[in-house]
Amino acid sequence: MTIISAKEHHFKSIISIYNWAVTNTTATLDEELKTLDNYKEFLSSFTRLPLIVSLSGEQVSGWACLKQYSDRSAYNTTVELSVYVDPSFHGQGIATKLMEEVILRAKALGLHSILSRITTESASSIHLHRKFGFTDVGVMTEVGFKFDKYVDVLIMQKIFN
Repeated sequence: MTIISAKEHHFKSIISIYNWAVTNTTATLDEELKTLDNYKEFLSSFTRLPLIVSLSGEQVSGWACLKQYSDRSAYNTTVELSVYVDPSFHGQGIATKLMEEVILRAKALGLHSILSRITTESASSIHLHRKFGFTDVGVMTEVGFKFDKYVDVLIMQKIFN
């Protein structure tokens, strides 16, 4: 497996992985399936911050990104992390490798804080974040509604000193 910066030809695979999560999980509280038309602008916006993919052979097996937390300039050193893995590659350590790489890139960019919003039922994601030194900031209770139920969201944070 290799990890590289995502290129435009990876976008369809990134969208496919994301759409699986939209359809099957509360890993994202998005309910709208993405297409190249409605997601390309977002995916193309990663110029300063990383959008990376893991490749297993030629296949995109996962992806991660750091996106700006807020458009207010005082937040410029704070980002939000997203990590998604193709379900056919779950349990193979790909999320761990993507986290390692995206954290290295965050440090290299001189970022100070990484935030993640994780539904409280996403035990594997919470475990992954804790493994990398993320701490719990708080729980937003019943802020999402997906699959006919309210969902709590845990905010986790990693601060670089």
